[in-house]
Order: sequence, then structure tokens, then C-alpha cells
Amino acid sequence: MSEVTEADIHQMREQGDLGPFLRQQQALGHQRAAANLAAVRRHPDLMQQVADLGLRTWTGRVPPARDATGAINNSPLAARLTAIVTEAQRRTTETERKAA
Repeated sequence: MSEVTEADIHQMREQGDLGPFLRQQQALGHQRAAANLAAVRRHPDLMQQVADLGLRTWTGRVPPARDATGAINNSPLAARLTAIVTEAQRRTTETERKAA
């Protein structure tokens, strides 16, 4: 998704499009989280890494790379989850490539 500016939000609010936009973004976030969780669950060692982070009921959500102000999210947890999900996706792609 491209960056949404304050002007974009103002315009969407005036046009009555802000609510639908926010619901769409929320749905996309849920879809990404579900895909992340499914990818990681295929690999017990990666699920163990998530559990080792203390996330017993992880939903697949990975914190964003930047916060609402644009500041970089330098949380070690965010970095670790990103690495775990990236590895799960890499393995999935590799497995699919071998199967083709």
C-alpha cells in the first residue's frame, strides 16, 4: 500500500470514503496475519521460535516497520517476528519451486 497522507484522509472523510477504507485496511491486515500464521505453522521450528518470544497465542500479526509518525519501529520483537515470517515465506517458496 502506498503511504496515506493527512490530505488523503481529509479527502476520504469529506467524500464519506474513510470508513470503508479503514474497514478494507483492517480486512487486509487480518488476511496478512492469517497468511503469516499459516506459513509459520508449516514449520514447527519456526513456531517454536515464536513461542520462545513468549507469544503463546500469536495471531500472525507483525508490527509495522514504521509507526504512525513515520518513525522506524526498532522493537526487537518486531524484528524477530519479521525474520521468522520471512523465513517461513522463503521456505514455502522454495518448496513450491521444487514441486513445480
